[in-house]
Amino acid sequence: MLSSVAAIGKYIIKKEEKDINNPLSILVENPNIDNKYNIIFKITFDENFNYLGVFDDSFDKSLILKLLYKKGSARGADLSPTSKLTEPEKTFKNKILKAVSDAKKYKETEFLKKLEQVLKEKEKQIIEDIKKLKKRYPNEGIILTLTFKRGNEEIYVGDIEEFKEYFIYKATMDYYYMKTGNVVAKGKGVCSICNKEGEVFGLFREFKFYTIDKIGNVSGLKPNEAWKTFPICLKCALYIKEGKNYLDEHLRVKFYGNDLYIIPKVLDEKYIGDVLKRLEKMAEEFGTKDYSYREKKLFENLSKKDIYMYITFMFFKEGNDFKITQMIEDILPSRFAKLYAEIDRVENYGIFKYFKLKYKKLSKKEREYFKNILKNFDDREGLRFRLGYIKEFFGNEDFLRLLNIIISNKKVDYYQLINGFISKIRAKFVKDEPFELSAYKSFMILLFLINLNILNGEIMGDNKEYYLYDEIDEFFNNYKGFFDRDEKKCVFLLGILVNKLLSLQYKKRGSKPFQSKLYGLKLDKKRVEYIFKEAIQKLMEYEQEDNTLYYKKLREKVAEYFVKAGDDWKLTNNEISYIFSLGMAMSDRFKGKGGDEE
Repeated sequence: MLSSVAAIGKYIIKKEEKDINNPLSILVENPNIDNKYNIIFKITFDENFNYLGVFDDSFDKSLILKLLYKKGSARGADLSPTSKLTEPEKTFKNKILKAVSDAKKYKETEFLKKLEQVLKEKEKQIIEDIKKLKKRYPNEGIILTLTFKRGNEEIYVGDIEEFKEYFIYKATMDYYYMKTGNVVAKGKGVCSICNKEGEVFGLFREFKFYTIDKIGNVSGLKPNEAWKTFPICLKCALYIKEGKNYLDEHLRVKFYGNDLYIIPKVLDEKYIGDVLKRLEKMAEEFGTKDYSYREKKLFENLSKKDIYMYITFMFFKEGNDFKITQMIEDILPSRFAKLYAEIDRVENYGIFKYFKLKYKKLSKKEREYFKNILKNFDDREGLRFRLGYIKEFFGNEDFLRLLNIIISNKKVDYYQLINGFISKIRAKFVKDEPFELSAYKSFMILLFLINLNILNGEIMGDNKEYYLYDEIDEFFNNYKGFFDRDEKKCVFLLGILVNKLLSLQYKKRGSKPFQSKLYGLKLDKKRVEYIFKEAIQKLMEYEQEDNTLYYKKLREKVAEYFVKAGDDWKLTNNEISYIFSLGMAMSDRFKGKGGDEE
């Protein structure tokens, strides 16, 4: 993966005509990368160190190297006397003055001695001038720096050798030195990226995969010999840094709440420019850094096969430490093509294509959510497939793990899925909250995984809005990859029948007393047999009251599959509960010829 990032950085450095032998062109950061710091305050002196005042100016990209900015530690100075202004006094003392003092400690020169002295002497006046000028920019982000006037020439921090030398030392010191334990990890070896021999460092952690000061993070690793475990030369470190900068700008996105790097690996480097242009264009078309609910479009873009390449998805958390939460490596375009095709296929099955949302009133947050998952929001119909549904059932850690399984084409634990599905559905049922949408989502996930051969089975699908009771066997045949046992069919049909009974009760009485007989959806074989018996008895009572036959053909079909299922059921209790809930959720998709009550 790091080799791929280095290749990107190498291309960008060449394209932008930066000099790999001049580390400043790579190490210096843009203080206005987020376009929030558009004003510069310049603490200005003449060539004889006479204080001239604080002057304002507008930020321009041509000043990036001259400003020589790079963020330092939170409690220390930045790497040069250029910083983002917070409170005038704190920024001046802790950042500007401290940076000059730090540079002087590294290498004392007459210039730095005089500069430190005049900054201390004029401290109060400078701070007061900053405060006055800041009043003109109450809501603007401000960059604070030093400049010097020599005739008509203005000299910036980045023009001064003392600051440039210190900057390079400080910016690259972290590649081999760590204050804790006084660790110095560098030596002569072979770089793990370019395989060239020379001076290599052992603490380069642009992605911070490990921290050697925490015992046990890397087994058997001696801090001072870290360069033997992960040796990297300065040039490759700079290539990786530049590559990471590119990823941060163009290919760092959000995916269902997770930070994600999309990292291309091109086998023939002459095509890397074409690949990066394509990915940049994709990012522009998306128009957002949040790729949640856009996986179908993402997979379509990454499925193009004209250039032989791999893609790595690196999910991570970035705080005090950089932590990779999931890495999905070397994904081929053909795999993305398969994922795209199966998403499209499952979305067009009739049970999802003609899905209708029953919710009447929606909050603003709910409206935004349903716009992302429904094909036709205005008519509240058509359920789209979203990988984020998995997260709704299993939480983020399992979501990322299952995402790795799906994209990498590995096998998944069917029973873990069922347990997760019914746990969510059962919780909603017990609270008397609508669970139908969750059931549809879960079934969509199962069919998607079956079609990918991640779960066993075969799905034909359909294009039907609903099924007549006479067509129930056709439904089971169309989805036989899931309904592969008679006991599954029996429990599913019983769920349909029970939900129709509940609807009938609500229509007649304004309540659903039979719901109390469903054991909170904690079912087993004996309980579903009891539910069937009680449901038949209740329907017979209503038939006598109303002189109407209720769901006769459906009842016969349930009874038929109870007989076919026999006594040797191979379903877990959670499977029984899940399939029953699925039948309840889909009950309105099954009808009699003369109407629902036939």
